[in-house]
Amino acid sequence: EAAATPAPPPAAEAPSPDPANPPPDAGEEAAARAATSYVPPRPDEQKARFHKAEGNAHFVGNRLDAADAAYTAAIALAPPGPAVSVYYSNRAACRSRQGQHEEAAADAAAACALDPSYAKARFRLAHARLAVGRHEDAAVAAFEGLKIDPENDEMKSLLQRCVKKGRKEHLRKEREGKI
Repeated sequence: EAAATPAPPPAAEAPSPDPANPPPDAGEEAAARAATSYVPPRPDEQKARFHKAEGNAHFVGNRLDAADAAYTAAIALAPPGPAVSVYYSNRAACRSRQGQHEEAAADAAAACALDPSYAKARFRLAHARLAVGRHEDAAVAAFEGLKIDPENDEMKSLLQRCVKKGRKEHLRKEREGKI
């Protein structure tokens, strides 16, 4: 009688990408893609709103690590859909204030992908991109935000800063012979 060969273990299912903790090399596009495809294990809208409110209180109190953690919890618990874009946008503001502008840009891009009509997410995307010297990309985000909310004076001012800084950077590169 031949010994039965044990069956191989079932292949582990690849976990869904978690937009709350994208891989370190994930850019804005990857974060946006992950945000629109991520399905939390057990959505709980009420708990997500609680964590958002908690994050807002921490943000106002300048307890940014706690705010970031609360927004991350809200993202993880939120049911899929455009409403989660607010949580990403809030975390983007938090991360920008912490000086984590690349991460802020990724969160803002995710918010834009989840709700393309959310002007505040475009503002936060433009702000984060400007902070890392991506002037043209920042100007595009601000311009897209103005198409959504043409009367937004903060967005108009941000677009002007993007263009001004971009022009200044272009002239500097031109003087240095890098263009």
